[in-house]
Amino acid sequence: DVPANAERTYALRFHTYVEGQTPVKVTLTNQETGEYLFYDAVFTAIAPPVLRSFELNTVVRQGKVLEIDLANPLKQAVIIKATCDNTDIVLEPEYELRASGETPCKLTYRPLLPS
Repeated sequence: DVPANAERTYALRFHTYVEGQTPVKVTLTNQETGEYLFYDAVFTAIAPPVLRSFELNTVVRQGKVLEIDLANPLKQAVIIKATCDNTDIVLEPEYELRASGETPCKLTYRPLLPS
């Protein structure tokens, strides 16, 4: 219960895996009296910034391997699928990310033609 003219902070967490808007209705209820207030809100998820870029150089028809550590904050292992629309990049079809840790994921850059 919050007295008149007082404030109380509530933590509200919102998780999403895609960009876009998500309308929500937040309802605060007094368990003793049954009184409630509700608020309509809209959360807008935007694309994250680029954390890091990698530059790969190699001669034609020879591969350059890069390992990127992918983090999995979950308490269970996760299998992710990997695809790339660039035929010069070779990936494993899927990677198993270990629980609560980082897993090195290998990609190979193999250009067929000179740029």
